[in-house]
Amino acid sequence: MISKHEPRVPEGVDVTRPSIARIYDYLLFGKDNFAADRAAADELMQSRLDPRRLALANRAFLRRAVRFAARQGISQFLDLGSGLPTSPSVHECAREVVPGSAALSTTRTCRPRRRNHNASSKPVGPAPTIKTSSASDAPMADSVIGLPWRRHAAIAAAQSRGGSRAGPPSRDV
Repeated sequence: MISKHEPRVPEGVDVTRPSIARIYDYLLFGKDNFAADRAAADELMQSRLDPRRLALANRAFLRRAVRFAARQGISQFLDLGSGLPTSPSVHECAREVVPGSAALSTTRTCRPRRRNHNASSKPVGPAPTIKTSSASDAPMADSVIGLPWRRHAAIAAAQSRGGSRAGPPSRDV
């Protein structure tokens, strides 16, 4: 599927090589992807894996889990590996239940544009995003430890890990 409008290319981003974050965005019917990403996703969709259905199911699970946590009184979220902003985001899902909920996002694969708005859609300040290197998560750990956590927090880690060097997830998790 060819898009009539290509998104603006952020400085330093090679759009000729597919990115797992942008492929995931395309699978979720997002708009932050390029021809190389769409071609790779279209090739992947020829497999029996049905990646679009899996991506949509993964995102639906994340939305349900965040809303459940918010109904339990959680209003602070650490969004690991958030990649490109996909709507509804973790903080948007939480704010459907608890207005004023906040999320700290981390990413290795891209520079997300965070949309951090309260229920009235007025900006509530920049949503913090921490860019971590693939070699070490030390910048993330240092930043998370120094945050002003006011209450209990939940960790959201349901996004794709396709670009990670960490290997497949443990069966014990």
